[in-house]
Parts: sequence; structure tokens; C-alpha cells
Amino acid sequence: MKYNRIIKLATAISFMCAVTMSGCAYANITNNVFLAENKNVSEVKSTEKNKTDLKKIKKPENSENKENSENKKENAKKTEKENKSENETIKKEINKIISINKKPLSDEDFMFNGISLGDSVKSLKKVLGKSDSVIEGNIRDKYVWGNFDVTVEKEFPYSYIKRQDLNLKKVISGTGISSFYIFGKNAETYRNISVGTLRESVIRSYGKPSQLLWDGKENSYYFVYQKGNKKIYFNIKDDKVKSITVSLIPPEYYKEDNHKKTDKISVTDNDLTIAGFKLGDKFEPHPWQSWISKNTGVSEEVWYYPGYGVRVTSKSKLINGLFLDNSGMLTSRGIAKGDLQSTLEYIYGEPDKVEVSTEGNNPQTAYIYFSPNKMNLMVVYINKGKISNVVITKNIN
Repeated sequence: MKYNRIIKLATAISFMCAVTMSGCAYANITNNVFLAENKNVSEVKSTEKNKTDLKKIKKPENSENKENSENKKENAKKTEKENKSENETIKKEINKIISINKKPLSDEDFMFNGISLGDSVKSLKKVLGKSDSVIEGNIRDKYVWGNFDVTVEKEFPYSYIKRQDLNLKKVISGTGISSFYIFGKNAETYRNISVGTLRESVIRSYGKPSQLLWDGKENSYYFVYQKGNKKIYFNIKDDKVKSITVSLIPPEYYKEDNHKKTDKISVTDNDLTIAGFKLGDKFEPHPWQSWISKNTGVSEEVWYYPGYGVRVTSKSKLINGLFLDNSGMLTSRGIAKGDLQSTLEYIYGEPDKVEVSTEGNNPQTAYIYFSPNKMNLMVVYINKGKISNVVITKNIN
């Protein structure tokens, strides 16, 4: 991975160490959760010229009434047909998405074709047969089977390991298989994820990522899931899995998580970020990403980037709003515009507040999630069971 341009979708810390950086996109929105559309109605005053003798107006013919009635029925049938077609389209999209799997990670999630991390070369060849090629190194070898790579740590001579001046513990974490790398459709994870699987299916299968890294220059993401000293990485490009990596964490980098596990899903300040930007921070554009358009007003500016937007104050350049513009950007937990409502509820849990707009023909629902101190909030708009927008802004109440 090219970590010099990869940031962690949670909280922007420093571009010097991109792996620990965070990011998430903010939205341009008015302070109201819903803004009713005001329509100007012109009032026509009665004058002598426009007065009409109502007695002279003929009543509609029965045939005309019949025609209007038939038109109404025809329009009703047309609307019903359109709604049915739309519902069928939504059902087809849902069928492409894998069902939600709430099971916690297990050792099986880090295996492929019966092969486990730490297994020997002998057991590896027993399952997969002779490799297509072997790339030999000084301390590790790489075995290649088509679109499936396996890295194996070599055994080092005991006399070298004992030498303090070589400090080999930093480069040797043990022997046997240390990682798998899958970049073709010839292998599936324990939860039926393979190259080409939709991004939304990944989070529905594995839940909220332990880490979410964004490579802004390549416009790709790394969904990272960890259990103990094992990690699985899903590289997402164009909303689909491009490659999968399973690896052991070297002892010198592994820290045991002593935090108590809880079933309650709570939103943190790090969740209210987009693309590394956070409310209240001074806006400093990413040097490797160009803005698409910019709206400048007296008191504020709105910067539009691929997939998201940032709203800042004109003078101080402080960030006061973030939003998703399209599915090209994700939230810090991997959610995008167009995802299912059930995916949102699984990843973020129950909202702190729900509001409903009945304006227009398509009523919308807004799921509102507050920051721990209630000063900021994230609003997720839902229309017909799918996410239509995500906005992060200050809480004015």
C-alpha cells in the first residue's frame, strides 16, 4: 500500500503518517433538517374586464366527464405500473447484496481453501499442489497460483537469531504462512466475499471495519478487520472488491485490545468526519486532490470534490458543514449514498432521533445521530428504503 497518500476515515491527524490519519466527507445543508419548499402564489384581483357571468358558463358535457374519468383511471394504472417496476428494480438490487451476518470474527474468517496463517509450505502444497512460480527472498518466499499469492516466512539459522547485533526480531515474526493475497475470482472468504463483490456486501458480512483507509489519489479504499494478531484487508475500487489480503501482525506492532466489548453501537466524534475533514477544524485542502467547483458567498464558501463537499466560513476558513455529493465518497464506517436502510441500521445502530417529511409525492425519513457532547450531528436521509444523502453539521438546538 502507498501509505503516503492513504488516510484513515476517522479523524485527520497528520499527513506524515497516513495510516493513522482519518477522513470522512461533510455536507452542504441548511440548518434545518428539512426545508419546506415555499411557493409564491400570485393573487389576481377582480376587475370589470376579467369579471365573468357565471350563468353564461355551460356545464361540462357528460362525455367530457367520462373522458376525464377514463384519463384518471389510465393515469392511476400508469402510476401503479411505474411503482411496481421501481419496486422490482429495488428488489433486484437487494438480491445482489449479501444478507447481514452479525456473527463475530472467528479463526475461519482468516482461512482460504482450508489453509491457515502459520501453516507450513508442506501443508500448503498438499492443498494447492505445485505452485505456478516461486519468488525466493532472503527471509521469505512468495508462492503463486494464478491470481492467488502466499507469502511464507523462512526458518533462520539458530546461530543468526541469537546474535543481538542483527536485531532480527524486527523482521522475523515466525515461520510458515504470513499472508495471503487474492486478486482474482478463484477464491472466496469464509463469508462468501470474493473479488468483484459489492462494497456494501462486505460491510453487511463483516460489520463496521476496525479501520477504513482511503487512498484519495487512486480513489480506492481499504476495509480492515482485525481479530487478535490477524487482519483481513478488502481493497475497494469502483464500489467493488478489487483484492483481498489476509496477514499476521508482527509481534512488535501488535497491541492487545483490552477494551470491553459491548453490543451497543455508539457514534463517536471520529464518526462525524468525511475525507479527513472535521467540523471546527481549519480547512486545508488535500494537496493531491483538486476541487471540481466552488461557491463563494459573503459569509461562507462551499468546496465540491469528487463525491463530497465541504462548507467553510469565508474569513476564518473554519469547517462548519460536510456532505456526501454522490457514491464516490464514503462515511467513516463505509456507508455511501444508495446503500440500503438496513445496512445503515446495522452499521450505525438506532438513530438518536427520527424526523419525517411529508412534502411532495415521496416522503423522506431523516435518521439523526448526535456526537457525544450533542454539539454536532449527522443526518442520513432515507427515501424508499435507500440512503439519499448524508450531512454532517452543527446542532443549532
